[in-house]
Amino acid sequence: MSKEEMKEIVDLLYKCSKVSAEVHLKVRNKYTKGFFGGKKIIAQDVKKCDLQSQGGCTIKLEPAFESKCPAVQKALKNSLK
Repeated sequence: MSKEEMKEIVDLLYKCSKVSAEVHLKVRNKYTKGFFGGKKIIAQDVKKCDLQSQGGCTIKLEPAFESKCPAVQKALKNSLK
């Protein structure tokens, strides 16, 4: 059985520990089809942070492996919800 990968950009509210506030994120989730029609996240990538785009945060989002952003670090573990 072949598992198909799907990509989807979702909007999330994330409580950012750096600024102690909720921020709006755009996250690209990469899914694979699971059993019984479900989806399993296999990769996450933070594409945009409203706080950063408004000048309220200077932490770089990319490259992800070097980023100090707590949302990006959670996305690397596929645990950003």
